[in-house]
Amino acid sequence: MNLRHAATLVLVGWYLLMPPKNNPEAPLGQWEVISIMYESRSECESLRTNAIQGWLILQDDLHPSAAELNSYVHASRCVSADDPRLKGN
Repeated sequence: MNLRHAATLVLVGWYLLMPPKNNPEAPLGQWEVISIMYESRSECESLRTNAIQGWLILQDDLHPSAAELNSYVHASRCVSADDPRLKGN
């Protein structure tokens, strides 16, 4: 493996993203990075699932603004760091 391939491998990973609060339909490049650089999609999805389950457990105690945030947690996605949609605005 040459240096260029090694650099590519370092850059490939997974991000956990959440849409902007005022625009859940925004292009992926405008989404907020919640957590970065998981080695695999399954690792990222595991964190996402845990976050959703945490919100479900707390749901009875949520006030309206927190309930709104809950919907964005559910809208979150794991996205590969090399996904071309991340470069778009």
